[in-house]
Amino acid sequence: MNTHRMSRCLVSLLLLTSAVVIGQEERPFNVIKISTSDEPTIAFRKMGRLLVGEGYELQTTEPTLMMITTKVTEKKYGFLSMGRIALRFAVTIDEADTGSVVTIAGKFLADAEMFQRWMKQFTGVEASLKFDAEAQEIEERGMSGSPVRASWNAMKEIAEKYENGKVTFDAK
Repeated sequence: MNTHRMSRCLVSLLLLTSAVVIGQEERPFNVIKISTSDEPTIAFRKMGRLLVGEGYELQTTEPTLMMITTKVTEKKYGFLSMGRIALRFAVTIDEADTGSVVTIAGKFLADAEMFQRWMKQFTGVEASLKFDAEAQEIEERGMSGSPVRASWNAMKEIAEKYENGKVTFDAK
């Protein structure tokens, strides 16, 4: 094979490889896992108490299925805490070889009240945002100070406050 033909093949192979790599976007993390030596029932109680202690009201607690969901809770964020996000977390606890794994996922809605006031003021239309229909999945992305990043940070703070746990991030 002559060198010109070989170099053309090599360039084509490099272009094909880079196109495949570029096309494979990594999903941002959207789940936080806590590995703990706590038995699942202990982890369930600790997680429920932690959420309540951090100001989240529990909507459901299902000890048979080891699931907890919070009610939609508004938190302030950003410069002078002027922004508001509405958050809801879903927590599951699974048995593991050495204890249990607590998995936290969530949804958020940013500045809904501000949007509703703006719509009424400038258009006269009552905007009705429903959390379940409008909320976005919490993911590890967004700039510092953004509602997207603030929602991730709120979920991460909960995980990091779980005593006797190792926190990891995952994409589901």
